[in-house]
Formats: sequence, structure tokens, C-alpha cells
Amino acid sequence: NTKYEMSNAGRGTAQGMVMENNQEAYGDVVAETVLDRDINDQEVLVQQVRLTADKLAFELNSRGLWTKRVTFRLTYTDRRSAQRTVSWPTATNAFGRLSEAAVRLFHELCQRRVAIKSFRLTGRSPRRDPGQLNLLETGWEEKQRKASTAITEVRKRMGFSSVLSAASMKESEDWKTNR
Repeated sequence: NTKYEMSNAGRGTAQGMVMENNQEAYGDVVAETVLDRDINDQEVLVQQVRLTADKLAFELNSRGLWTKRVTFRLTYTDRRSAQRTVSWPTATNAFGRLSEAAVRLFHELCQRRVAIKSFRLTGRSPRRDPGQLNLLETGWEEKQRKASTAITEVRKRMGFSSVLSAASMKESEDWKTNR
């Protein structure tokens, strides 16, 4: 170990961690969905965007991180891309908030000139969960937080695809006709 590496290890800044304003800063967290075929159905594309948001929420939750900024990048098959960033006043790792922002950014950026190749969501400058509960949290928000924690634990043990959000699944024709 070099003198610099030992100094960083002593301060807790080794392995991609940096001290910034006396807070631990981690490298960006990325979730990406690459489409294997051209999809023209707008509903299916939105479901894929939600799936990407779900992947990002899982990555943030499993690492105990929160982010205030998320960048959505849309890449086309001709390798051109477009991206936008959304910021919030308070940090989040909640699927609902990430999904809502991702879908909104997708609608702002999508121009169907050629096929879409991939969606990428990046949680910028994530921070460690402070472990402090929100005193103004509603009952519904508490249930969502607890469900998210349970789902994250199952996914850690069984893999990401063991639990999928219903928001990222397409309603089958059989279900529509049998209601």
C-alpha cells in the first residue's frame, strides 16, 4: 500500500468513497435496460422505463444509498442519444418517485425517428442512508418503505427478477377479456 492509499483507508475514503462536505460520497449508481428488438408500442416502452427505475431503486436500496439527482439517457439504434436530469430537494431511493421521474423524462426525450436501443438511469452523487425516519411520514409511505425493504431482501437472496413490479408488466389480453 502506498502512503496515499493508507491515508485514504484511515479516513474511510477507500474503494470509490470520497469525503465531500463531511459526508460520504459514492460513485454514481447505474441501471440500464437494453431492448433486444424494436418496440413500437408506447405502453410497452413505458413499462421498460419503469423496469429500469425498479432496477435503480433496487441498486440504491441494496447499498443503503439515497440520491437527489437522476439522469435519464435514451439511446437509439443509430447510437445517437438524448439525456435529461431531474433533481429533488430531498434525497430518495423510492421506486414510485424514481419511476414517475423516469417516465416523465422519457416522454420529454422520446422522438421516434429510429428504434430505441436502451434506457439508462443514473443516480448521481448518492449518499448513505442517514437512518433517520421522517416524522411527517404518512401511513401509506411507511407501508411503501417497509414493502420496499422486504422486496430488496428477497431480491438480494433470490435475484432481481424473483420479484417484479406489476407496474412494469404488460396486461395480457386474457386478463382484459376475463374481467
